[in-house]
Amino acid sequence: MSVAAGVDMDVNATDVADTRWEERLAERFRQIQDERMRDVPLLNPALNVETVGFTDTTAGRLGVLITPWFMNLILKPQGDADPLGMGETVTRAFAAGALPFTGSDDETVGSFEICSLFSPMFDFEDQASARDMASSVLQALLHPEPEKPVLEREVDRRAFLRGGFLREGSESAGR
Repeated sequence: MSVAAGVDMDVNATDVADTRWEERLAERFRQIQDERMRDVPLLNPALNVETVGFTDTTAGRLGVLITPWFMNLILKPQGDADPLGMGETVTRAFAAGALPFTGSDDETVGSFEICSLFSPMFDFEDQASARDMASSVLQALLHPEPEKPVLEREVDRRAFLRGGFLREGSESAGR
């Protein structure tokens, strides 16, 4: 397993070809569902294949693929980046932490990387709940809420009201 550089948002990059790639990805997995997964008991009949929230990052185009049998993060390398080999794993660093991605390749959509989120998908009642989870995962991964500071020492009420918590080493400033 190798470690890749952090993944940052690139808000200035948009590419119509990538949007078409996401549509091809969804269509390909609909085809896989119809041809290979039809009678597999792992399918949640309340769900459909859908791509959610794809956005450009420094590592490539990142989003979520929902299917009736799994939900994965998908990363499509951009430009001249060397794709991972089939089954090869790399750790990608995000604002919220690092995750392992595995190389995948398909004759229809080409090379991409996957990170498993959920499988099977029976915990989702409907498409809307799966879509909400996918959006929440992306939000938490790319834009985590900052941690709230924790006071390292006890401050009594009087000191707190007089700003004692702002002065280093003062347990009861202002007395």
